[in-house]
Amino acid sequence: MIRRALFLALAVLIVGSLAGPATGGSLDDELKEIRQSVLALSAQIDDVAAEKSMLAQDVLAAQGKLEAVEARVATADAKLTRISLEHEERTAALTDIRAELADRFATLSFIRSQRDTALEDAKASVLNAYMNGG
Repeated sequence: MIRRALFLALAVLIVGSLAGPATGGSLDDELKEIRQSVLALSAQIDDVAAEKSMLAQDVLAAQGKLEAVEARVATADAKLTRISLEHEERTAALTDIRAELADRFATLSFIRSQRDTALEDAKASVLNAYMNGG
């Protein structure tokens, strides 16, 4: 698109130069001006092409960085999924352990109650035997 605009400007200059000799201008001077204009336009085209090349390299570098970040995000996502599953498994195991501990504490409480009752019965029996003399 830039090249088209430059070629259009060049065409206008050439047409203007052809009309120039009718006004009394020197053909060599006008040709020299046209060549200078063409050189200036060529330099501008080269500058724009260099800038385009630099921008293309910047885009490629940015795409590479983006792909690297996407890979890191995918890795982190997989790690998060794995850790979440491990968390669920360990939470379930902890729930099972808590239920088992609750059962064991209930059993222990029952055994203590039976022991306390047996101890009280034994104390009463010993006291009763002592009081009855035998």
